[in-house]
Amino acid sequence: VGSLVGDVTVRVVLTPTASGEKFRIKLSNHYGTQPLRIQNITVAYSKKNTRIDVSSLKYITFNDGAPDVTVAPGDYIYSDPVSLRITAGEPIAISMFINEYQDVGTMGLSGATTYFTGLPLAFSNAFTTSRTL
Repeated sequence: VGSLVGDVTVRVVLTPTASGEKFRIKLSNHYGTQPLRIQNITVAYSKKNTRIDVSSLKYITFNDGAPDVTVAPGDYIYSDPVSLRITAGEPIAISMFINEYQDVGTMGLSGATTYFTGLPLAFSNAFTTSRTL
């Protein structure tokens, strides 16, 4: 049994270990048995707890500008390059809106330190992480 997620924004706080002017994110549906659909993914500098610096907010797109993405079961996708100055050790927040309820199997983002979710939300598995950025 996987994680049933829908009508929710998931915010992941990451602490990068490298600095740069541009980056990409990788979304994986490695363990999924059905397509994973995510809408409106954003990134911003993270403040305390769930707060973000709205002046730094950037939309993350896929496939040359699409705001939504569907990842096939067992597959992954990289975002388009995001222009945002990232500083090693300074947290960033990536927010992902999942509109329709779907079984996501497992959910995680490499290097994540903290996850925040809005309601409604149902989980049967915990979030997972695998490595640092």
